[in-house]
Amino acid sequence: MTGIVNSTGARSGIIGTTVGTPPGGLTEADMWRIECDFDSYLENPITANWERTDTGYFGLLGTGMTTPSSSGAFAFPSEGHWLITFQALHYSTGDSDKIIYNVIKTYNGSTWKDASYSATHLKYVAANTYSMTSNSMIMDVTTKVDDRVAFGVVASGGGTVTVGNDRNDTYATFIKLGDT
Repeated sequence: MTGIVNSTGARSGIIGTTVGTPPGGLTEADMWRIECDFDSYLENPITANWERTDTGYFGLLGTGMTTPSSSGAFAFPSEGHWLITFQALHYSTGDSDKIIYNVIKTYNGSTWKDASYSATHLKYVAANTYSMTSNSMIMDVTTKVDDRVAFGVVASGGGTVTVGNDRNDTYATFIKLGDT
């Protein structure tokens, strides 16, 4: 047999030669964080106080996400499969227990959908009790015109989502894994 068989069964090239260009590495990676504390009774989606991470060793790869609008929705710079993560640091100064949910919401141009949840039980132990939630999903962005993502936090009994201006306490990451 001469040539190389590709994934569709077609043969091309001569054994021992390079056919086409091998796939490259990542082309897009971005990170955004919340820049001030907020009450987490119901912030779904989070509509304000987002900033691109600008401290430490962060380095934007590619174009990056579009700054969230007043709706809290992030727009993608290109189509493809995207790994999206959202992490929130919660604390409570009160004397009651809390159940806290993180939500990743997706939008396809006409409908919002809660796509990924994580939850924590913030058990009151002493003043300023902390807990962390984190979740992720892979989103197939088929049109950068309509596809959007947003993040939310819902807490029973209250609590505060906390942030650090010089670190990532409550943040989202966006990494393009490959084309659609």
